[in-house]
Amino acid sequence: MPPPPATAEDALEVEWQFEAPDLDQVERWLRAQPAHAALAFVDGGERIQVDRYLDTDDWRVYRAGYSLRVRTSGEHAEATLKALADAATAAATPARRREINEELAAGEADPLAAPGAVGERLRLLCAGRPLRALVDVTTRRRTFRVMRQGSALAAITLDEARIGDDVPGARALRRVEVEESAAGGLAAIESFVDALRAACALHPAAASKFESGLRAAGLTPAPAVDLGPTDGDPDGPPAAFALAMLRRAFAAFLEREPGTRLGEDSEALHQMRVATRRLRAIGSVFAPALPPEMPELREELRWIAGALGEVRDLDVQLEELAALQHNADWDEGTALGPLVAIVHEAHGEARRRLITALDGGRYRALVERLTAVLTRGTPQPPAPTVPPGDRSTETVAAFAAPVLRSRYRRFRRDGSRLGPESPAVEYHAVRVRAKRLRYALEQFAELYGRDARRMVDRTKAVQDLLGAHQDSDVAIDRLHRLARERGAELPPETLLAMGELIERHRARMERLRGEWPRDFRRMRRAW
Repeated sequence: MPPPPATAEDALEVEWQFEAPDLDQVERWLRAQPAHAALAFVDGGERIQVDRYLDTDDWRVYRAGYSLRVRTSGEHAEATLKALADAATAAATPARRREINEELAAGEADPLAAPGAVGERLRLLCAGRPLRALVDVTTRRRTFRVMRQGSALAAITLDEARIGDDVPGARALRRVEVEESAAGGLAAIESFVDALRAACALHPAAASKFESGLRAAGLTPAPAVDLGPTDGDPDGPPAAFALAMLRRAFAAFLEREPGTRLGEDSEALHQMRVATRRLRAIGSVFAPALPPEMPELREELRWIAGALGEVRDLDVQLEELAALQHNADWDEGTALGPLVAIVHEAHGEARRRLITALDGGRYRALVERLTAVLTRGTPQPPAPTVPPGDRSTETVAAFAAPVLRSRYRRFRRDGSRLGPESPAVEYHAVRVRAKRLRYALEQFAELYGRDARRMVDRTKAVQDLLGAHQDSDVAIDRLHRLARERGAELPPETLLAMGELIERHRARMERLRGEWPRDFRRMRRAW
Protein backbone atom coordinates (compact mmCIF):
# COMPACT_ATOMS: atom_id res chain seq x y z
CA MET A 1 0.00 0.00 0.00
CA PRO A 2 1.25 3.55 -0.67
CA PRO A 3 2.20 5.64 2.38
CA PRO A 4 -0.37 8.13 3.64
CA PRO A 5 -0.22 11.67 2.23
CA ALA A 6 2.11 14.15 3.90
CA THR A 7 0.68 16.43 6.60
CA ALA A 8 2.13 18.90 9.07
CA GLU A 9 2.74 15.91 11.36
CA ASP A 10 3.87 13.55 8.59
CA ALA A 11 6.09 15.19 6.00
CA LEU A 12 8.90 14.53 3.56
CA GLU A 13 12.11 16.20 4.67
CA VAL A 14 14.26 17.28 1.70
CA GLU A 15 17.70 18.57 2.60
CA TRP A 16 21.41 18.73 1.90
CA GLN A 17 23.69 17.86 4.83
CA PHE A 18 27.32 18.98 4.79
CA GLU A 19 30.24 18.76 7.18
CA ALA A 20 31.94 22.12 7.73
CA PRO A 21 35.48 22.80 8.97
CA ASP A 22 34.47 26.28 10.26
CA LEU A 23 30.87 27.28 10.97
CA ASP A 24 31.82 30.88 11.78
CA GLN A 25 33.23 31.20 8.26
CA VAL A 26 29.88 29.97 6.87
CA GLU A 27 28.00 32.56 8.94
CA ARG A 28 30.33 35.37 7.81
CA TRP A 29 29.90 34.33 4.19
CA LEU A 30 26.10 34.35 4.46
CA ARG A 31 26.06 37.76 6.15
CA ALA A 32 28.41 39.16 3.49
CA GLN A 33 26.02 38.44 0.60
CA PRO A 34 25.03 41.67 -1.20
CA ALA A 35 21.70 43.18 -0.18
CA HIS A 36 20.64 43.56 -3.84
CA ALA A 37 21.12 39.84 -4.63
CA ALA A 38 18.19 37.70 -5.78
CA LEU A 39 18.25 35.77 -2.51
CA ALA A 40 17.94 37.28 0.97
CA PHE A 41 19.13 35.61 4.17
CA VAL A 42 17.07 36.36 7.25
CA ASP A 43 18.67 35.66 10.61
CA GLY A 44 16.44 33.25 12.56
CA GLY A 45 18.45 33.44 15.76
CA GLU A 46 20.24 30.87 17.84
CA ARG A 47 19.09 28.17 20.25
CA ILE A 48 20.37 25.19 22.20
CA GLN A 49 18.57 21.87 21.63
CA VAL A 50 19.09 18.41 23.10
CA ASP A 51 18.22 15.36 21.01
CA ARG A 52 17.77 12.12 22.91
CA TYR A 53 17.62 9.01 20.69
CA LEU A 54 15.68 6.02 21.99
CA ASP A 55 14.77 2.46 21.02
CA THR A 56 13.73 -0.81 22.63
CA ASP A 57 16.30 -3.37 23.78
CA ASP A 58 15.69 -5.35 20.59
CA TRP A 59 15.88 -2.29 18.28
CA ARG A 60 12.27 -2.43 17.11
CA VAL A 61 12.15 1.19 15.93
CA TYR A 62 15.38 0.76 13.98
CA ARG A 63 14.19 -2.52 12.46
CA ALA A 64 11.02 -0.75 11.28
CA GLY A 65 13.24 1.67 9.34
CA TYR A 66 13.20 4.67 11.69
CA SER A 67 15.16 6.50 14.33
CA LEU A 68 13.27 7.93 17.34
CA ARG A 69 14.30 11.31 18.66
CA VAL A 70 12.94 13.43 21.50
CA ARG A 71 14.09 17.03 21.04
CA THR A 72 13.91 19.57 23.83
CA SER A 73 14.63 23.25 23.43
CA GLY A 74 13.66 25.54 26.29
CA GLU A 75 10.08 24.72 27.27
CA HIS A 76 9.32 22.94 24.00
CA ALA A 77 9.61 19.18 23.44
CA GLU A 78 8.88 17.15 20.32
CA ALA A 79 9.09 13.47 19.41
CA THR A 80 10.14 12.57 15.87
CA LEU A 81 10.25 9.34 13.92
CA LYS A 82 12.64 9.85 11.00
CA ALA A 83 13.18 7.33 8.22
CA LEU A 84 16.70 5.94 8.15
CA ALA A 85 18.89 6.99 5.27
CA ASP A 86 19.12 4.48 2.46
CA ALA A 87 22.69 3.19 2.53
CA ALA A 88 22.67 2.78 -1.26
CA THR A 89 21.91 6.49 -1.76
CA ALA A 90 23.47 7.95 1.38
CA ALA A 91 25.96 10.00 -0.64
CA ALA A 92 23.27 11.42 -2.92
CA THR A 93 22.06 14.95 -2.31
CA PRO A 94 19.56 16.21 -1.50
CA ALA A 95 18.36 13.46 0.82
CA ARG A 96 14.62 12.75 1.04
CA ARG A 97 13.37 11.20 4.25
CA ARG A 98 9.98 10.81 5.85
CA GLU A 99 9.60 12.63 9.16
CA ILE A 100 6.70 12.14 11.60
CA ASN A 101 6.46 14.70 14.41
CA GLU A 102 4.40 15.11 17.57
CA GLU A 103 4.63 17.79 20.22
CA LEU A 104 4.95 16.43 23.74
CA ALA A 105 3.15 17.81 26.74
CA ALA A 106 5.20 19.80 29.22
CA GLY A 107 7.19 17.42 31.39
CA GLU A 108 6.33 14.40 29.21
CA ALA A 109 9.40 12.15 29.05
CA ASP A 110 8.04 8.98 27.45
CA PRO A 111 6.89 9.34 23.83
CA LEU A 112 5.11 5.99 24.19
CA ALA A 113 2.46 7.86 26.19
CA ALA A 114 1.92 10.54 23.51
CA PRO A 115 -1.60 10.39 22.04
CA GLY A 116 -0.82 11.39 18.46
CA ALA A 117 0.99 10.31 15.29
CA VAL A 118 4.28 9.27 16.93
CA GLY A 119 2.84 7.71 20.08
CA GLU A 120 0.33 5.60 18.15
CA ARG A 121 3.05 4.17 15.94
CA LEU A 122 5.38 3.51 18.86
CA ARG A 123 2.72 1.56 20.73
CA LEU A 124 2.20 -0.62 17.67
CA LEU A 125 5.94 -1.15 17.27
CA CYS A 126 6.98 -1.69 20.85
CA ALA A 127 4.14 -4.04 21.89
CA GLY A 128 4.58 -3.25 25.58
CA ARG A 129 8.38 -3.10 25.57
CA PRO A 130 9.88 0.01 27.23
CA LEU A 131 12.11 2.48 25.42
CA ARG A 132 15.69 3.02 26.53
CA ALA A 133 17.90 6.04 25.94
CA LEU A 134 20.68 5.37 23.43
CA VAL A 135 22.60 8.63 23.21
CA ASP A 136 22.12 12.38 23.70
CA VAL A 137 23.28 14.97 21.19
CA THR A 138 23.42 18.62 22.33
CA THR A 139 23.43 21.15 19.50
CA ARG A 140 24.00 24.88 19.25
CA ARG A 141 21.91 25.82 16.20
CA ARG A 142 22.02 29.03 14.19
CA THR A 143 19.32 29.45 11.53
CA PHE A 144 18.98 31.55 8.37
CA ARG A 145 15.89 31.62 6.17
CA VAL A 146 16.55 31.80 2.44
CA MET A 147 14.02 34.21 0.89
CA ARG A 148 13.18 35.26 -2.63
CA GLN A 149 10.68 38.06 -3.20
CA GLY A 150 9.22 37.56 0.25
CA SER A 151 8.81 33.76 -0.05
CA ALA A 152 10.82 31.24 1.97
CA LEU A 153 12.62 28.73 -0.24
CA ALA A 154 14.79 26.96 2.33
CA ALA A 155 16.32 27.13 5.79
CA ILE A 156 20.06 26.98 6.41
CA THR A 157 21.08 25.73 9.85
CA LEU A 158 24.57 25.82 11.27
CA ASP A 159 24.83 23.05 13.86
CA GLU A 160 27.65 22.54 16.34
CA ALA A 161 26.80 19.28 18.08
CA ARG A 162 28.32 17.43 21.02
CA ILE A 163 27.61 13.72 21.51
CA GLY A 164 26.86 12.91 25.13
CA ASP A 165 28.73 14.17 28.17
CA ASP A 166 30.63 11.00 28.95
CA VAL A 167 31.27 9.46 25.54
CA PRO A 168 35.05 9.00 25.30
CA GLY A 169 36.59 10.06 22.04
CA ALA A 170 33.39 11.59 20.63
CA ARG A 171 34.27 14.50 18.38
CA ALA A 172 32.17 17.59 17.86
CA LEU A 173 30.02 17.57 14.75
CA ARG A 174 29.91 20.71 12.63
CA ARG A 175 27.09 20.52 10.13
CA VAL A 176 25.45 22.81 7.62
CA GLU A 177 21.95 21.67 6.69
CA VAL A 178 19.98 23.21 3.84
CA GLU A 179 16.36 22.11 4.17
CA GLU A 180 13.62 22.80 1.66
CA SER A 181 10.82 25.06 2.95
CA ALA A 182 8.64 25.06 -0.19
CA ALA A 183 8.31 22.57 -3.02
CA GLY A 184 11.11 23.13 -5.52
CA GLY A 185 12.98 25.37 -3.11
CA LEU A 186 16.26 23.45 -3.24
CA ALA A 187 16.24 23.26 -7.02
CA ALA A 188 15.81 27.03 -7.11
CA ILE A 189 18.93 27.65 -5.00
CA GLU A 190 21.14 24.85 -6.30
CA SER A 191 23.70 27.19 -7.88
CA PHE A 192 23.88 29.18 -4.63
CA VAL A 193 24.50 25.97 -2.65
CA ASP A 194 27.31 25.07 -5.07
CA ALA A 195 28.90 28.46 -4.40
CA LEU A 196 28.48 28.03 -0.63
CA ARG A 197 30.16 24.63 -0.75
CA ALA A 198 33.10 25.94 -2.74
CA ALA A 199 33.58 29.08 -0.63
CA CYS A 200 33.41 27.32 2.75
CA ALA A 201 34.99 23.92 1.89
CA LEU A 202 31.82 21.95 2.69
CA HIS A 203 31.52 18.29 1.80
CA PRO A 204 28.58 15.84 2.07
CA ALA A 205 28.08 14.36 5.53
CA ALA A 206 29.01 10.69 5.63
CA ALA A 207 26.53 9.83 8.40
CA SER A 208 23.51 11.34 10.12
CA LYS A 209 23.70 12.63 13.70
CA PHE A 210 21.88 9.49 14.80
CA GLU A 211 24.42 7.24 13.10
CA SER A 212 27.32 9.32 14.37
CA GLY A 213 25.93 9.16 17.91
CA LEU A 214 25.56 5.37 17.81
CA ARG A 215 29.09 4.98 16.50
CA ALA A 216 30.55 7.27 19.15
CA ALA A 217 28.67 5.45 21.92
CA GLY A 218 29.81 2.07 20.60
CA LEU A 219 26.25 0.94 19.85
CA THR A 220 25.44 -1.36 16.96
CA PRO A 221 21.84 -2.30 16.12
CA ALA A 222 21.66 -6.03 16.73
CA PRO A 223 19.35 -8.77 15.43
CA ALA A 224 16.24 -9.43 17.49
CA VAL A 225 17.92 -12.47 19.10
CA ASP A 226 21.17 -14.41 18.73
CA LEU A 227 20.01 -17.87 17.68
CA GLY A 228 23.38 -19.42 16.96
CA PRO A 229 25.21 -20.43 13.75
CA THR A 230 23.41 -19.57 10.48
CA ASP A 231 26.00 -21.01 8.05
CA GLY A 232 25.15 -24.61 7.25
CA ASP A 233 27.83 -27.05 6.16
CA PRO A 234 26.56 -29.04 3.14
CA ASP A 235 29.13 -31.74 3.94
CA GLY A 236 27.94 -32.07 7.52
CA PRO A 237 24.93 -33.81 9.09
CA PRO A 238 21.47 -32.72 7.88
CA ALA A 239 20.27 -31.71 11.37
CA ALA A 240 22.96 -29.04 11.78
CA PHE A 241 22.40 -27.86 8.20
CA ALA A 242 18.62 -27.60 8.74
CA LEU A 243 18.98 -25.77 12.05
CA ALA A 244 21.27 -23.19 10.41
CA MET A 245 18.66 -22.54 7.71
CA LEU A 246 15.86 -22.41 10.26
CA ARG A 247 17.81 -19.81 12.24
CA ARG A 248 18.30 -17.74 9.10
CA ALA A 249 14.60 -17.88 8.23
CA PHE A 250 13.47 -17.20 11.80
CA ALA A 251 15.81 -14.19 12.02
CA ALA A 252 14.18 -12.82 8.84
CA PHE A 253 10.75 -13.50 10.38
CA LEU A 254 11.59 -11.53 13.54
CA GLU A 255 13.35 -8.79 11.57
CA ARG A 256 10.15 -8.03 9.65
CA GLU A 257 7.79 -8.02 12.64
CA PRO A 258 8.17 -4.29 13.52
CA GLY A 259 7.47 -3.17 9.94
CA THR A 260 4.51 -5.56 9.81
CA ARG A 261 3.14 -4.09 13.01
CA LEU A 262 3.53 -0.57 11.68
CA GLY A 263 1.65 -1.50 8.51
CA GLU A 264 3.01 1.26 6.30
CA ASP A 265 5.04 -0.91 3.94
CA SER A 266 3.26 -3.98 2.58
CA GLU A 267 6.64 -5.49 1.68
CA ALA A 268 7.49 -6.00 5.38
CA LEU A 269 4.37 -8.10 5.89
CA HIS A 270 4.97 -9.97 2.63
CA GLN A 271 8.52 -10.90 3.66
CA MET A 272 7.38 -11.95 7.15
CA ARG A 273 4.83 -14.24 5.52
CA VAL A 274 7.48 -15.61 3.14
CA ALA A 275 9.69 -16.33 6.17
CA THR A 276 6.87 -18.38 7.77
CA ARG A 277 6.63 -20.40 4.55
CA ARG A 278 10.36 -21.03 4.55
CA LEU A 279 10.30 -22.11 8.20
CA ARG A 280 7.48 -24.55 7.51
CA ALA A 281 9.15 -25.81 4.34
CA ILE A 282 12.48 -26.45 6.07
CA GLY A 283 10.66 -28.17 8.91
CA SER A 284 8.89 -30.40 6.38
CA VAL A 285 11.96 -31.27 4.30
CA PHE A 286 14.14 -32.10 7.30
CA ALA A 287 11.42 -33.50 9.57
CA PRO A 288 13.21 -36.81 10.33
CA ALA A 289 16.36 -34.99 11.49
CA LEU A 290 14.83 -32.17 13.55
CA PRO A 291 13.85 -31.91 17.23
CA PRO A 292 10.50 -33.48 18.13
CA GLU A 293 8.88 -30.09 18.87
CA MET A 294 9.05 -28.99 15.23
CA PRO A 295 5.80 -30.57 13.91
CA GLU A 296 3.73 -28.70 16.51
CA LEU A 297 5.66 -25.48 15.86
CA ARG A 298 4.99 -25.87 12.12
CA GLU A 299 1.27 -25.87 12.89
CA GLU A 300 1.66 -22.71 14.96
CA LEU A 301 3.53 -21.13 12.04
CA ARG A 302 0.62 -22.11 9.80
CA TRP A 303 -1.69 -20.22 12.16
CA ILE A 304 0.28 -16.96 12.10
CA ALA A 305 0.83 -17.34 8.34
CA GLY A 306 -2.97 -17.37 7.96
CA ALA A 307 -3.30 -14.06 9.82
CA LEU A 308 -0.51 -12.56 7.70
CA GLY A 309 -1.99 -13.98 4.50
CA GLU A 310 -5.40 -12.41 5.10
CA VAL A 311 -3.85 -8.94 5.19
CA ARG A 312 -1.49 -9.70 2.30
CA ASP A 313 -4.33 -10.77 0.00
CA LEU A 314 -6.11 -7.48 0.69
CA ASP A 315 -2.86 -5.55 0.14
CA VAL A 316 -2.64 -7.10 -3.32
CA GLN A 317 -6.25 -6.22 -4.11
CA LEU A 318 -5.82 -2.62 -2.96
CA GLU A 319 -2.67 -2.26 -5.08
CA GLU A 320 -4.50 -3.61 -8.13
CA LEU A 321 -7.49 -1.33 -7.55
CA ALA A 322 -5.19 1.68 -7.08
CA ALA A 323 -3.52 0.89 -10.42
CA LEU A 324 -6.91 0.55 -12.11
CA GLN A 325 -8.11 3.87 -10.71
CA HIS A 326 -4.88 5.58 -11.77
CA ASN A 327 -5.33 4.43 -15.38
CA ALA A 328 -9.13 4.79 -15.53
CA ASP A 329 -11.15 7.69 -16.87
CA TRP A 330 -13.17 9.84 -14.48
CA ASP A 331 -16.38 7.81 -14.65
CA GLU A 332 -14.69 4.44 -14.16
CA GLY A 333 -12.48 5.74 -11.35
CA THR A 334 -15.52 7.18 -9.57
CA ALA A 335 -17.44 3.92 -9.98
CA LEU A 336 -14.56 2.00 -8.36
CA GLY A 337 -14.54 4.33 -5.33
CA PRO A 338 -17.16 2.48 -3.21
CA LEU A 339 -15.44 -0.85 -3.92
CA VAL A 340 -12.07 0.57 -2.82
CA ALA A 341 -13.72 1.83 0.38
CA ILE A 342 -15.14 -1.64 1.15
CA VAL A 343 -11.78 -3.34 0.59
CA HIS A 344 -10.08 -0.70 2.76
CA GLU A 345 -12.60 -1.45 5.49
CA ALA A 346 -11.92 -5.18 5.22
CA HIS A 347 -8.18 -4.48 5.25
CA GLY A 348 -8.50 -2.46 8.47
CA GLU A 349 -10.43 -5.28 10.14
CA ALA A 350 -7.86 -7.86 9.01
CA ARG A 351 -5.05 -5.62 10.33
CA ARG A 352 -6.75 -5.39 13.71
CA ARG A 353 -7.03 -9.17 13.88
CA LEU A 354 -3.35 -9.51 12.94
CA ILE A 355 -2.20 -7.05 15.61
CA THR A 356 -4.36 -8.85 18.18
CA ALA A 357 -2.64 -12.09 17.18
CA LEU A 358 0.85 -10.55 17.38
CA ASP A 359 0.07 -9.06 20.79
CA GLY A 360 -1.36 -12.32 22.15
CA GLY A 361 0.09 -15.07 24.29
CA ARG A 362 -0.09 -17.65 21.51
CA TYR A 363 2.30 -15.67 19.33
CA ARG A 364 4.67 -14.95 22.23
CA ALA A 365 4.72 -18.65 23.06
CA LEU A 366 5.52 -19.51 19.44
CA VAL A 367 8.47 -17.08 19.38
CA GLU A 368 9.77 -18.25 22.76
CA ARG A 369 9.48 -21.96 21.95
CA LEU A 370 11.02 -21.67 18.50
CA THR A 371 13.82 -19.51 19.90
CA ALA A 372 14.52 -22.16 22.56
CA VAL A 373 14.57 -25.00 20.00
CA LEU A 374 16.88 -23.18 17.60
CA THR A 375 19.20 -21.97 20.35
CA ARG A 376 19.44 -25.41 21.89
CA GLY A 377 19.81 -27.27 18.60
CA THR A 378 19.83 -31.03 18.24
CA PRO A 379 22.01 -33.03 20.66
CA GLN A 380 24.51 -35.35 19.05
CA PRO A 381 23.78 -39.09 19.41
CA PRO A 382 25.57 -40.40 22.54
CA ALA A 383 26.86 -43.51 20.80
CA PRO A 384 27.82 -44.55 17.27
CA THR A 385 25.00 -47.09 17.17
CA VAL A 386 22.28 -45.74 14.86
CA PRO A 387 18.69 -46.92 15.46
CA PRO A 388 16.84 -48.33 12.43
CA GLY A 389 15.29 -45.59 10.31
CA ASP A 390 17.36 -42.82 11.92
CA ARG A 391 18.65 -40.54 9.12
CA SER A 392 20.33 -38.00 11.39
CA THR A 393 23.85 -39.17 10.53
CA GLU A 394 23.44 -38.99 6.75
CA THR A 395 25.21 -36.30 4.80
CA VAL A 396 23.13 -33.42 3.50
CA ALA A 397 23.65 -34.60 -0.09
CA ALA A 398 22.36 -38.08 0.70
CA PHE A 399 19.40 -36.52 2.49
CA ALA A 400 18.62 -34.10 -0.36
CA ALA A 401 18.43 -36.47 -3.32
CA PRO A 402 15.31 -38.48 -2.36
CA VAL A 403 13.53 -35.36 -1.08
CA LEU A 404 14.04 -33.49 -4.35
CA ARG A 405 13.10 -36.50 -6.49
CA SER A 406 9.91 -37.08 -4.53
CA ARG A 407 8.81 -33.45 -4.66
CA TYR A 408 9.58 -33.11 -8.34
CA ARG A 409 7.69 -36.31 -9.25
CA ARG A 410 4.61 -35.13 -7.38
CA PHE A 411 4.76 -31.74 -9.08
CA ARG A 412 5.28 -33.32 -12.52
CA ARG A 413 2.44 -35.80 -11.97
CA ASP A 414 -0.11 -33.16 -10.94
CA GLY A 415 1.17 -30.56 -13.42
CA SER A 416 0.82 -32.92 -16.38
CA ARG A 417 -2.88 -33.32 -15.58
CA LEU A 418 -3.68 -29.62 -15.90
CA GLY A 419 -5.60 -28.53 -18.95
CA PRO A 420 -7.62 -25.49 -20.08
CA GLU A 421 -10.77 -26.86 -18.42
CA SER A 422 -9.20 -27.94 -15.13
CA PRO A 423 -10.86 -26.33 -12.09
CA ALA A 424 -9.00 -23.51 -10.34
CA VAL A 425 -8.51 -25.66 -7.24
CA GLU A 426 -6.30 -28.05 -9.25
CA TYR A 427 -4.16 -25.16 -10.51
CA HIS A 428 -3.79 -24.03 -6.91
CA ALA A 429 -2.78 -27.54 -5.81
CA VAL A 430 -0.02 -27.57 -8.44
CA ARG A 431 1.08 -24.14 -7.23
CA VAL A 432 1.50 -25.60 -3.74
CA ARG A 433 3.57 -28.46 -5.23
CA ALA A 434 5.75 -25.94 -7.09
CA LYS A 435 6.22 -23.87 -3.97
CA ARG A 436 7.30 -26.88 -1.91
CA LEU A 437 9.71 -27.97 -4.63
CA ARG A 438 11.17 -24.47 -4.94
CA TYR A 439 11.80 -24.12 -1.22
CA ALA A 440 13.49 -27.54 -1.16
CA LEU A 441 15.61 -26.59 -4.16
CA GLU A 442 16.68 -23.33 -2.53
CA GLN A 443 17.75 -25.18 0.58
CA PHE A 444 19.98 -27.53 -1.40
CA ALA A 445 21.03 -25.20 -4.24
CA GLU A 446 24.63 -24.87 -3.04
CA LEU A 447 25.04 -28.65 -3.37
CA TYR A 448 24.25 -28.62 -7.09
CA GLY A 449 25.51 -25.25 -8.27
CA ARG A 450 24.40 -23.52 -11.46
CA ASP A 451 21.96 -26.22 -12.57
CA ALA A 452 20.05 -25.98 -9.29
CA ARG A 453 19.91 -22.19 -9.53
CA ARG A 454 18.50 -22.48 -13.06
CA MET A 455 15.91 -24.92 -11.78
CA VAL A 456 14.99 -22.51 -8.96
CA ASP A 457 14.45 -19.74 -11.54
CA ARG A 458 12.21 -21.98 -13.67
CA THR A 459 10.26 -23.09 -10.62
CA LYS A 460 9.79 -19.50 -9.51
CA ALA A 461 8.44 -18.57 -12.96
CA VAL A 462 5.90 -21.41 -12.71
CA GLN A 463 5.03 -20.43 -9.16
CA ASP A 464 4.51 -16.78 -10.19
CA LEU A 465 2.24 -17.82 -13.05
CA LEU A 466 0.16 -20.07 -10.84
CA GLY A 467 0.17 -17.44 -8.08
CA ALA A 468 -1.26 -14.81 -10.44
CA HIS A 469 -3.90 -17.36 -11.49
CA GLN A 470 -4.78 -17.95 -7.82
CA ASP A 471 -4.90 -14.19 -7.09
CA SER A 472 -7.46 -13.73 -9.86
CA ASP A 473 -9.52 -16.67 -8.65
CA VAL A 474 -9.53 -15.25 -5.09
CA ALA A 475 -10.46 -11.79 -6.42
CA ILE A 476 -13.38 -13.20 -8.42
CA ASP A 477 -14.66 -15.06 -5.37
CA ARG A 478 -14.38 -11.93 -3.21
CA LEU A 479 -16.18 -9.76 -5.78
CA HIS A 480 -19.02 -12.29 -6.06
CA ARG A 481 -19.30 -12.41 -2.28
CA LEU A 482 -19.35 -8.61 -2.00
CA ALA A 483 -22.06 -8.41 -4.64
CA ARG A 484 -24.20 -10.92 -2.72
CA GLU A 485 -23.62 -9.46 0.74
CA ARG A 486 -23.41 -5.73 0.06
CA GLY A 487 -24.77 -5.26 -3.44
CA ALA A 488 -27.89 -3.48 -2.16
CA GLU A 489 -25.82 -0.60 -0.76
CA LEU A 490 -23.68 -0.13 -3.89
CA PRO A 491 -24.62 2.14 -6.81
CA PRO A 492 -25.32 0.46 -10.17
CA GLU A 493 -22.14 1.94 -11.67
CA THR A 494 -20.03 0.20 -9.02
CA LEU A 495 -21.79 -3.15 -9.56
CA LEU A 496 -21.15 -2.78 -13.28
CA ALA A 497 -17.46 -1.99 -12.60
CA MET A 498 -17.25 -5.09 -10.38
CA GLY A 499 -18.68 -7.20 -13.22
CA GLU A 500 -16.07 -5.80 -15.59
CA LEU A 501 -13.34 -6.59 -13.03
CA ILE A 502 -14.56 -10.17 -12.82
CA GLU A 503 -14.33 -10.46 -16.61
CA ARG A 504 -10.81 -9.01 -16.58
CA HIS A 505 -9.73 -11.56 -14.01
CA ARG A 506 -11.31 -14.39 -16.00
CA ALA A 507 -9.50 -13.21 -19.12
CA ARG A 508 -6.23 -13.14 -17.19
CA MET A 509 -6.81 -16.67 -15.89
CA GLU A 510 -7.49 -17.88 -19.44
CA ARG A 511 -4.29 -16.23 -20.68
CA LEU A 512 -2.25 -17.77 -17.87
CA ARG A 513 -3.70 -21.21 -18.59
CA GLY A 514 -2.56 -20.77 -22.18
CA GLU A 515 0.99 -19.98 -20.99
CA TRP A 516 1.11 -22.91 -18.57
CA PRO A 517 2.20 -25.67 -21.03
CA ARG A 518 5.18 -23.58 -22.17
CA ASP A 519 6.44 -22.84 -18.63
CA PHE A 520 5.80 -26.45 -17.59
CA ARG A 521 7.94 -27.74 -20.49
CA ARG A 522 10.74 -25.32 -19.63
CA MET A 523 10.76 -26.51 -16.06
CA ARG A 524 10.85 -30.17 -17.06
CA ARG A 525 13.77 -29.47 -19.37
CA ALA A 526 15.62 -27.66 -16.56
CA TRP A 527 15.14 -30.70 -14.30
